[in-house]
Amino acid sequence: MATYIPTETIVLSDLSERTARASSISFGDQVLVVWAYYDEPGEFGARYVDFSATPQSDQFQVPLMTTGEPSHLSAAQAGDGFAISFYDSGSEGLRAVVSNEFLTDTTIEIASADELAVRSSASIADGAGWATAYFSIGETANDLTVARFGADGALLSRATVLEGVGTGFSVPQVARLSDGTMVAAARTGDGSVADRPSVDGVLLDSQGLALSGFSVNAASGGAILDFAIAELAGGGFVVVTNELTEDGSPDTVIRAQRFDEDGTILGESRVLQDLGMALSWLDVEGLPDGGYMVGWTRGAEHPFFPGPYVGTYGQAFQADGAADSLIFRVDDPFSGLEADIRIEVDDAANVLFVTPVLDPDLSTNFVLATALEVAEPGPVFGDVDFEVNEDSVLVLDVQPVEEFDGTETVQYTDPANGTVVGGSLSTLEYRPNPNFFGEDSFDLTVVDPLGNPRTETITISVAPVNDAPSATSQTVFAGTRSVDVQVEATDPEGDPLTYRALSANGGTVTGGENGLFTYTFGPFNANNENFFSFEVEDASGATAMATVQIELDGIAPPGRITLLNDGVDEDAEAGTVVGTLYAEDEDGGPLTYELLDDADGIFRLGDGGELILTEAGRLDHETQLLYQLYAQATDDSGLSRINSFVVYVRDVYEGPGVEAPDLEGSAQLILGQGQILALIDGAHTIFGSRESAETVVVGTGEQARFDPSFNAGSDLFILRDPRSAYDIELLGSVVRIGDDLGTSVDIPLGPEGLRLAFEDGEQLITYDAETGGLSFERLSDEDTPIPDFDPQNPGRVIVSPDGEASVPLGAFDIFGTAGTETITISLGSQLTFDPSFNRGGDIIEVERFASSGLLREAYLDGSTALVGFNSPGSLELTIPVGTEPITFRFLDGQRELYYDTDLGELVYTELTALPQSGVSQDVAAVADMPLVL
Repeated sequence: MATYIPTETIVLSDLSERTARASSISFGDQVLVVWAYYDEPGEFGARYVDFSATPQSDQFQVPLMTTGEPSHLSAAQAGDGFAISFYDSGSEGLRAVVSNEFLTDTTIEIASADELAVRSSASIADGAGWATAYFSIGETANDLTVARFGADGALLSRATVLEGVGTGFSVPQVARLSDGTMVAAARTGDGSVADRPSVDGVLLDSQGLALSGFSVNAASGGAILDFAIAELAGGGFVVVTNELTEDGSPDTVIRAQRFDEDGTILGESRVLQDLGMALSWLDVEGLPDGGYMVGWTRGAEHPFFPGPYVGTYGQAFQADGAADSLIFRVDDPFSGLEADIRIEVDDAANVLFVTPVLDPDLSTNFVLATALEVAEPGPVFGDVDFEVNEDSVLVLDVQPVEEFDGTETVQYTDPANGTVVGGSLSTLEYRPNPNFFGEDSFDLTVVDPLGNPRTETITISVAPVNDAPSATSQTVFAGTRSVDVQVEATDPEGDPLTYRALSANGGTVTGGENGLFTYTFGPFNANNENFFSFEVEDASGATAMATVQIELDGIAPPGRITLLNDGVDEDAEAGTVVGTLYAEDEDGGPLTYELLDDADGIFRLGDGGELILTEAGRLDHETQLLYQLYAQATDDSGLSRINSFVVYVRDVYEGPGVEAPDLEGSAQLILGQGQILALIDGAHTIFGSRESAETVVVGTGEQARFDPSFNAGSDLFILRDPRSAYDIELLGSVVRIGDDLGTSVDIPLGPEGLRLAFEDGEQLITYDAETGGLSFERLSDEDTPIPDFDPQNPGRVIVSPDGEASVPLGAFDIFGTAGTETITISLGSQLTFDPSFNRGGDIIEVERFASSGLLREAYLDGSTALVGFNSPGSLELTIPVGTEPITFRFLDGQRELYYDTDLGELVYTELTALPQSGVSQDVAAVADMPLVL
C-alpha cells in the first residue's frame, strides 16, 4: 500500500496580515487560492499555485464592494475567471465578486439579508457560469436554495431544493456531476449534538431543478458534526461525514458513503475512528481513477478549539471504497491550528492541500499550500533480520522507526517453523520448533501513531547446533539364559553413534558394536529384576542414556531355597545333618546346590543338598542364636537363584541344677477360670482354679510358684525355647523347670501329668512309679501359638504393702494397699486398679515403652480415669483418681495424673525428668534397646 508525502509547503499570505477563511479553484495544472482579511474589508488576497506548490504569480488583490467585513467565502470557476461568493457583514447578505472575460472585479448580490438564513454558502462551476447553494429563510426552518448564474453574472435560475432542513448554523454542500447534473445537501436539525443531525441531499438536473432526494444518517444513531461531497470520476458521488458516536463518548468517526447518479448508496468505508472531541474540518475530492481523497483537520488544546492533537491528515481510497494509501499527515511549519481544509486534484492525480492556519496565540493567520506525491511507505522497524541458535529462545528487539507510545496493538502471523508469543514489541519472543534450523519468518503488524496498520516481514536465521542423540528404553523377553538385544537410538543430524554398556542389574552385559548387546542372567535374588543401561554418543560428544528391561519368557529360575528342619542342638556331634536344602523347579528338572557361606567352615553341603555340621563344639546358643547362610540353586538351563536361610542353634541346658524361684516381694496373681496369662521376667505367686484349664506363658527369667490347683493336669504351660534348653526336675510333688538364663518355675504334678509346650513341640510329663522319676511323651512336633487373652475374664494381682509388682501380659484387676506401690505394666495388657490407688503416691512404670509420646490423653468416667496408649497391643488402664497424683514413668521422663477440684477436671501434667534413683531395674534394663513397632 502506497502513501502520500508532502513535497513542499509554501505560505501564500503575508504573515503580517490576519487572514480569515480561504477557498480554492482548480484551473487545469494550477490552483487559484483566495482568502479574506479580518482587517481589510475591501478586498480578497489571491495567488495562483501549481500542483508542485510552486507559485505561478505573485500575490494579488481582488477588490470587492462591501459595507462590512467579508467572510465565509467560497470560490468557483466562472468563464475564464472566477466567482467568489461571500458573506457581507455590513449588509448581512450574500454577495459574489466576479472577474473573467465578461466582468472585472464586479460585485453582485446573491441573496439579501431578508432572504439569507445562514452565512455559509458553497459554489461550483456550472457550465460557463457558476452555481451557489445557500440557506434561505423558510416558513418554519431554513430551506436549501441553489442559484445559477452565467459567466456574465446574470441570474439564470433560483430554486428551493430542500425545505425545512434545519434551524442552526450549517455549511451547505454542492457538487457538479460528470453528466452535467448536480447534487446539493445540508445538515439537518438545530445544529446541536443532542438533536442528532443527519444529512439530507437532493439530485438536481442541469437547470437546477430537484430530481430525487437521499439521506445520510450517522452510524448507530450518533450525530453528524460535519460533511463534504465530491464527484466521482466513474459516475456518482461520495459523501464524507464526521460523526459523534452514539454513547456520547469523546470518540468520533469519519465515514465515507458512495452513491450512484440516482442517489442509491453503493457502499461505505470507515476512514478513521477514535478521533476524540477535536474540531475536525472535512473535505473530499475525486481522483481520476474513480477513487477519492479524504482530508481532515484536528484541533489543539486551545480555549477556542479544544482537542488533543494538531494536524492535517489525509487518506486515498479506491473506487470500491478500499483504502488505497496509508493515513498521512501534513504539518505546517508553524505548528498552528488548521481552521479549514480544501483539496484540489488535477487530471494527473496530483494533489494539493490548502489550509488556513491560526497561529497558536491567534496573533497572526496565514494560508498554506502543500503539494503531495505518492511514495512507497518507509520501513516500520529498524531491523527485521535476526539470528538465533537452534532450540533456543530469541527475544526480538524490534524497534519501530517512528516513535510509538507503547499502547500500540501488536499482531503477528504464525511462523512456519516456530512460535511467537508476546503482546507488545518489547515482549515478543520467537522459539524455533525442536531441531529446526534454517530460515523462518512471520508478518508483524502494528498500528502506527496515525492509526495505520503497518506490516513487515520479520526474518529469523536459525543456526544449527549439534543435537544430542536419543536412546529408546525397551523391554526384551528371553527364552534362554543369554539373549541378544539390539538397542534403538537415533541422531537428529544422522551422525554415526557409538554404543557402550553402563551397568547391569541381575546379570552381565557384553558387546555393544552397532548397538548389539548380549545379556546373560545371573543368579536370581529377592527382587528378581534384570536390566541394563547403555549410553550412545555422537561424533560431537553428545550422549543419551536408556534402559533395557529383560523379562523371562517360557522359562523360570528355581524357586526360593529353604532348609528343611532348620534347627540344631548346640552340643550336636560332627557329621550331624542339620537339614536338607530344597527349592522347586517349574520345569521339574534336577537342581544342583552350592553353599556360598559356610560360617567359617562350620557347615558343608552333602551331595543331595544336606547341610552337615563339620565339627562339634563350635555351636553355642548363648553366644550366637542363629546363623544366616547363603546358597545357590541352579537348574539344567543354567538359571539359578541365590537366597539366604537361617539355622537356629537350640539351647541345651548346661547348668548344675535349677535353683528355687526367688519370690521375695513377689506379686500374687489369682487367675479366673480359663484365663490366659503371660509371665514376663518377674516374680509371681499364682493361684488358679481347678474347675477349668488355664494357659500360662512363661517368659525367660521368670520366677514363679503355682499353687496346688494347677495339679489337675488340664492347664497348659508354654515355654518359648526348645525342650533342650530347659532342665526339668522332680522335687517331691513339684516339677521345677529352669534354664541357663535364670528362669525358675515350680509347678505341682498331679496324677494326670503336666502339659508343657516347647518351641519344638508339646510334651506330657507324668510320674513314672517304676523309676521314681519323670516320663516324657511327645504330643506334637509343632510350635504352640500363644492364644489371645479374654479381657472379660480378668485375673487378680495382689500387691504387698509398699511393694513392687511386675504385672504379666493379660487382663488383671490389681489390688493395692494404703502404702506406696510400684507397678510395672506390660505392653498389650488391660488392667483395672482397685480404689486403694485413689489416694495417690503410687508409681506405674511402663515397661519397654520408648517415650511418653505413646500415651493418649486420659479422660474421666465418674471417679475413674481411662488411660490408653498409642501402641501395638492397645494397652488400656482403668485407674481410680483422687486429688493426689499417680506417677507414670517412661524411659524419657515422667508425668502425673490427678483430679483438680478447682478446675473440676482431670489433669495430666507435662513431661518432667526422671529421678536418678527412681528408675526400676526393669525399666532401666531396656533403656538402650531399640523400639520395634
